[in-house]
Amino acid sequence: MTGFLIVIGVLIALGLAFVLPALVKQHTADDKTSRAQANVMIYRDQLNELDADLANGTLSAEQHAVGRRELEKRALEDTLAAVNDVAPEHRGRGRWAPIALAVLIPVAAVGLYLKVGTPEAIAPMASSPTSDAAASANAQGGSPHSTSFESIRAMADKLAASLKDKPDDGAGWAMLARSYNVLGRYADAADAYARA
Repeated sequence: MTGFLIVIGVLIALGLAFVLPALVKQHTADDKTSRAQANVMIYRDQLNELDADLANGTLSAEQHAVGRRELEKRALEDTLAAVNDVAPEHRGRGRWAPIALAVLIPVAAVGLYLKVGTPEAIAPMASSPTSDAAASANAQGGSPHSTSFESIRAMADKLAASLKDKPDDGAGWAMLARSYNVLGRYADAADAYARA
């Protein structure tokens, strides 16, 4: 059971290793700086285009001044929007989500398994198929698939008795041979295969 729990722990850790880095990744100051620098470069290019249009005579001095004021206004709005995006009350909220998930996912998985699963299936069987507990479970009407060696022996003896009356039943002899094989009676199994 300890090995099973270790394997489950490793699988949960691997799952969290794929999920948590994406959740933990926060927007750093470098990301914001690079975005701000890109915006500055765009506004510089647009300002250079306005100056080039003024020099070419495409724009009048009045149109150039209006265009320049519009660019300055947009640059100021982008700067204010970038400052407002970094609100202090929103910074702390995202840090608890990965921690909560790292705790809740394994707890939920174990709880669900204990509620719906079969925890007894993890433990190795305490008794062999020939133990008294297995025999008593079969005698009390246990699962039809849980047969003991005693019941197999009884069925093999019954089949052997019926095959004495019908010695030409090949399928019956093959079934008897398989039963003897399970019981460890290999010489009898070989004889039954020969008759099959």
